[in-house]
Amino acid sequence: MKPLLSFLAAMVFFTSSWAQGDVLTLQQAVETAHKNNTDINQLKARIEAKKNQWRLVSGVDAPEFTFAKEGIGEQEGPDFAEQRLAITQGFDFPLTTAYRLQALKKDLKALHFDLEEQKRELKTSVKKQYVRIVYALYKIDLHNRQIELADELHNAAYSRAESGVGNDMEVMKAEIRKAEAKNMLDNAQRLLHQGRYGLFKLLGMEIKDQSYAIQFEDTLRTYQERIDQDKALNYLEEQPAYKAVQLRQEAAQKRVREAKSNILPDISFSYLQQDFGQGYDFHGFEFGISLPLWLPLQHKGEVQTARAEKTRLQWKQQGVKLRMKERIERAWHGYENSLSTLHRYDSTIRDKAENLQQLTLEGYRIGEIDLLNLLDAQQTYLRTQQRYLEALRDHYLQIIELEKYIGQEIVY
Repeated sequence: MKPLLSFLAAMVFFTSSWAQGDVLTLQQAVETAHKNNTDINQLKARIEAKKNQWRLVSGVDAPEFTFAKEGIGEQEGPDFAEQRLAITQGFDFPLTTAYRLQALKKDLKALHFDLEEQKRELKTSVKKQYVRIVYALYKIDLHNRQIELADELHNAAYSRAESGVGNDMEVMKAEIRKAEAKNMLDNAQRLLHQGRYGLFKLLGMEIKDQSYAIQFEDTLRTYQERIDQDKALNYLEEQPAYKAVQLRQEAAQKRVREAKSNILPDISFSYLQQDFGQGYDFHGFEFGISLPLWLPLQHKGEVQTARAEKTRLQWKQQGVKLRMKERIERAWHGYENSLSTLHRYDSTIRDKAENLQQLTLEGYRIGEIDLLNLLDAQQTYLRTQQRYLEALRDHYLQIIELEKYIGQEIVY
């Protein structure tokens, strides 16, 4: 079985104590994190606010109601020449409003890409933490196996001492090896607890819900198809972070045009109901435009400020692109190197280390091999298994990192 298929390919590590309780799957962990994460929920609230912001920047002023009475005098009859009711509506020049709303629309799209980026980042963090938990469980199983080997060694040393072939010093060394194995088991269990609570924190899980009864999947699956470097780099300009800054740069261009269009006059319209002494029998209207005589004093500053913001975002876009390219290449090279390491362990190292350990133990029992060679063989076997687990863990971590940039579900 290829190492990409699952952690289960390394060794079976679940004991009966892990068969009880609820299983928190990888997919459930990701979904829970997305639901409870504070940053994501804050961003969703910002998106909702941005959706309604057009109402505040529509360029339409509040209508103005006025009452006027003119020609007030001492003559007989009505004490005024005219009275009128009017409603006046002012609004920005339509082109200015159009640019402003176009910029707002692009800002909203950018926020959606920000949300997608945060979700990817959180999914990556959750999956990596899940892998570390599974790795800790494998280490626990490995060190339980180490204790079993130490027991076998102790029994063999004791039998040799009883038969007069060995001595008490060999028994003492075997006891020391067993105690060391137990210490390493304790350390692996500590890593497991750290991983569990690190995952619970990422999930935003309530303290009352954090239980030792929660178990984890014993198999993490991946697609076997090799990931090509060029294919990975093809996704460079599809990254949410890149698209977000690209949209903000486009929004900045709209704001430059908005600033330029501020030279155009604002418009107002009034509707009148008029009374010349016989009742409101007449009506009329007024149409006006503002004369931006003093606008050039600030107009140039607004345009230059908008242009500077556009230039800043252009440079930011370039920086994001370069940073993403570096991260994709680093993730791909890490994936490729870890894959080669796993193939070497699978094809040669692990089986030979296992056979060497078994042969030397049997040789020690019958007196053909001394204790030093047996200890060395056991150490080689355990070290090989440990490094294989580390390589498997690192391989999954690199795949998950690469998965974030490709935008596909590779580890599931």
